[in-house]
Amino acid sequence: MATASELEPPSYKETMSNPDATEWYKAMEDEYNSLMSNKVWKLVDRPKDSNILKQFLTETLPDVKASLPFLDVRVKVKPNGSLSRCVYRKLTHADRYLHASSHHHPRHLQSVVTSLKNRAQDLCDPEHFEQELDHVQEVLANNGNQVNKQTRQPTKRRKHPEVKRQPAYMPYARGVTDKIGGLLKKYSISTVLTPGAKVTNIVGTPKDVLPLQTPGVYKINCSCGSSYIGQTKRKIAERVKEYIAAVKTDKQINQP
Repeated sequence: MATASELEPPSYKETMSNPDATEWYKAMEDEYNSLMSNKVWKLVDRPKDSNILKQFLTETLPDVKASLPFLDVRVKVKPNGSLSRCVYRKLTHADRYLHASSHHHPRHLQSVVTSLKNRAQDLCDPEHFEQELDHVQEVLANNGNQVNKQTRQPTKRRKHPEVKRQPAYMPYARGVTDKIGGLLKKYSISTVLTPGAKVTNIVGTPKDVLPLQTPGVYKINCSCGSSYIGQTKRKIAERVKEYIAAVKTDKQINQP
């Protein structure tokens, strides 16, 4: 049995080369005529020298000061009619990131600083760039970072010869893994950080395991001496409840 997605051609070109192209074209015309007769939309020519996005913002969204948030960007309309952009954050955004004093690899902690700065440079126009950098500096300070507002030029580092070798797997330990990784990098051996032992792995789950909460084979003994053996993919406890309910219903029906 074929589904609708398997029967429908994926593109207009394949539809027209299909043996049933005439029927498909007729179906498309019927759908289009139905939309037009019900006045779902009105097709008009695009005005010359017009900015559709700016017109949409000013005419459709007057209550939000002609701004449109989309993902991480907020697009605004200036008084002169031009568009500006800045970083958009939801009202529920708490500006919480990895704290500088947390037990994470320095590369992970540095990625917070780099990503926030890069986002400001990529999304903000010159009008909002300095304001966004001030906000980033305040956020990083609240998360324990000491960052200079000025963007420094990256320094050129000496590249070590690249040779494909087996990486070294090790748990992260502050002050130890960094030094070992630096030494291995000279010999083209990359380091892969593995998660350490967690409390749950050592102690185990504190919850009691309820019986018959897994699927499997079960056996039900009867007072007459017989027994029934069955298998279920659901929880055995649910299947046993169904048997008990069925026995009670059968007794009620057979009562004189």
